Parts: sequence; structure tokens; C-alpha cells
Amino acid sequence: MSINYLIMLKIMYLFRVIVIIITVAQLFGCSSFQTRKKDAPLDADWSIISGKELIEGETAAVDLRLENTSTDILILKDIQDNEKIFYEWQVSRPGEVIFKTGLHYYTHDVKNTAKRTKPIFNKGFLAPGETALVILPLRLIKLPRNLIINFIQMPVPKAAQLVYFPRPTKDEHIWEYQKITEQSFSEYAKKRVHSEFKTIFNKDIFIVPIAEVSVNENIILKKHVDINAEIRMRSFGLSEATDQLGRRVLDHSYSIRLGGWIMQTGINEFWLVRNQDAWKMPLIDFEPMAFIDRMELTEFDFECHNEIQELFETKYKIIMVENSKGKRMPRLMVPSDKLEQFFKELSTYENIRIAMQNVTIIVYKMK
Repeated sequence: MSINYLIMLKIMYLFRVIVIIITVAQLFGCSSFQTRKKDAPLDADWSIISGKELIEGETAAVDLRLENTSTDILILKDIQDNEKIFYEWQVSRPGEVIFKTGLHYYTHDVKNTAKRTKPIFNKGFLAPGETALVILPLRLIKLPRNLIINFIQMPVPKAAQLVYFPRPTKDEHIWEYQKITEQSFSEYAKKRVHSEFKTIFNKDIFIVPIAEVSVNENIILKKHVDINAEIRMRSFGLSEATDQLGRRVLDHSYSIRLGGWIMQTGINEFWLVRNQDAWKMPLIDFEPMAFIDRMELTEFDFECHNEIQELFETKYKIIMVENSKGKRMPRLMVPSDKLEQFFKELSTYENIRIAMQNVTIIVYKMK
């Protein structure tokens, strides 16, 4: 038990989200979980995993368990709140997908990494009686947090017509996704909650076009889960930081790595505010609070264009990495103890910005 506990703490620290599909019979005791109310078709329990005192602004791991209490198939889409998406089951993938109209199946060519599919792939299949364990990193601010689990509910006969199962081909780079018979579908669903179904990590990825983000919003069901905790407030808290900055604050977060409050005061305008100082952050072109979470990693890496490489190549390690388009690009590696220095340097350039493409952080120079 202690080994699992240490693993979970490591997961919390590295901000990795792991989705584990386990059967009800495999679940260990739920005594530490919040009292749950049965609410078909999706039931939710949660607890906070922590071996230390919970402190404002730090990140805790939330152990969230989602149980399919219906007799239907549930297709999980994502978990979000009013600010960001915490986790997505319905995703796009590198490669090219083609639907064979006459044959009614999909092909996925993973060789073509320069392309990216529509978000039609899904890894959130929940059979009747099945439980998903999701470990989410949650920053301990703005509590309580109302998480929303978006999902689709379908009876087995309908799901058998709308879920395409993966099948390898002779070409290791090409997969086919086909529908299976209703009987085979039912047997597969039963195996997922049966003791001999030994796969703990959910490696099955399906194509579920009906759950694509941009369509069929009218069929999306929502499960609300309120997350709250008793935390120790910081002596230099949000109100003190706001007073020190002396500006109207639109949004805020906290950075453990930089040891201070991150405050948004305008479009792409952010400040780091600490008891001893306050300084303007570099220009950030994408969801800033997601960027703050990424900063907590041990080492931060940025894809950079040639002009940025020339500015910093004598100060930081640069390696060549193939990006999502298959092109080799310089990647700027910034150690954790140099992150503050790097941001201060970036903030002195009015035409340098930080942006994100897919999961890659990019530093670029505006023309």
C-alpha cells in the first residue's frame, strides 16, 4: 500500500494525469471518500491524495472515481470547470483518418505525422458496472471547484452502431476501425467488468464520431462534482498581493516554482507578485493558467525559432527535436533554478511571445 501511495505522490508532483479502468471488485476501500449520492447513470466519488498539510496555491492530486451505474454504455468526453479542461477522453491523434464509405470503416495512417485528425478518438468507454479511476492535479485556489464531467449515454444496440473498434493491418503504420456485431459488443462490455479481464490500464482507443467536440452538443450529459478542502492560507495571500500590485486583477493563480502569485491585469498582461517584489511576466498568447501549471515541471523546454536560438544559445542548453509537423526544431532547455531569470530576460523584449501549438510551448519573435 505504501508503494502505491508514493507512486501517487510522484504523479501529483509531475502533473501527470493517469486514467485507470478497474472493475468494481478490484476497488479498494472507499472510507476516505466523500459521501456519495447515487445518481444514475454516472456516479462520482472523490478524495484528495496528500501526505502533508494542504497549503493555498499548491497542487494536490484528486482521486476521482466514476462509476457507470446504468445498464447502458457511457462514453466519457472530458472533465472541465469554468476555466479550463482538466482531462480529455475524446481526442485527436497524429496521422490521417479516412472513412471508407462503401465499406463503412475507418483507416488511420499514423505515418503522416504532419497531419492531425479531428477529435474522433475516444478512450473513455465505460461499460455497465465499470469504474474509471482518474487522478487529477488541482491547484488549491478558488475553492470549492465545480468540476463538470461531460459524457454520452447510449443503450448497447445503439452503441454497437456508433463505436468503431481498432484492428491492426499487415502494415504496422495503418489501423482499421470497424463496427462489431451487437452480440460481440455485449460480450466485450461484460469482459471489461469481469475478473478475468486483467487489463488495468485502459489501452483501448476507439473511434466515436458522435462524441466529436464540435457536433451533437445536444446529446451531451453533465455530471457536476464539487471539490473542496480545508487548506492553510498563506501569510502573503491573494488580498495582500492584490494590494501590493495596485491594479485591477482579472484572474489569478499561484506558482510554487516562482514562489508567488500570478496575476492577470489585461489581455496577455501578467505579473508575478511576491512579498519582496512584483515584476511583469513575458507576453503569453495562450491559456495562462495552464501555462502556470506547466511551469511546475522539473525542467522547462521551449521550441524556439532561429532568432530566439541566437539570443539564448550561450546561456541555455539547446537540443534538436522533431516537432508535431515532422520538422526538426531547436528546443531550449531551461533548468528550474533558471526559470525566473529566463522570464525576466524575455520580458525585456516587447516583440517576443510565448505560445502553444498542440502540447508544445513555443517562444517566438513577432515580425
